[in-house]
Amino acid sequence: ELKNWRPITLLDVEYKIYTGCLNERLKVVTDELLHPQQFGFRSNRMMEDAVMSIKSAIGESKASGEDIAVVGLDFRKAFDTIFVQAIHNVLTDSESVIDVDGYPRVQLKRRVKQGDPLSPTLFL
Repeated sequence: ELKNWRPITLLDVEYKIYTGCLNERLKVVTDELLHPQQFGFRSNRMMEDAVMSIKSAIGESKASGEDIAVVGLDFRKAFDTIFVQAIHNVLTDSESVIDVDGYPRVQLKRRVKQGDPLSPTLFL
C-alpha cells in the first residue's frame, strides 16, 4: 500500500557532507544525554545489542526470582511524525528586541537566544 511507503529524499553531496558533519558534532552531545539503554539511532548500537540486553535482564530476573517487565516501543513512520513547521516556527517567529530609552527599537533577526537550552546545540 502506498501509505506504507517511505519517500526517498535525494540530496546534494554538499548538503550531505554538511549535515553529516553537523550530525557528528551533535552525537557528542546526544551520547551524553541519552540513557545507555537507548539503542535506536545511536552510533555503534545494533538491534542485536538490544536483544542481548533484554535476554540478560530476563536471565538475571529468573535467577534472582524477581519479577521483570519488558516494554518495547516502535514508532510507526517515526520520521513522518516530526512536526518540522513547529520547530521552524520556534526558531523564526519568536523575536528579540533591543529597546533603550530614546533610541529606536532594533529587532534582532540573526541570532540564537542566550539562555535557551537549544541555543548551544544550534551554535554547534
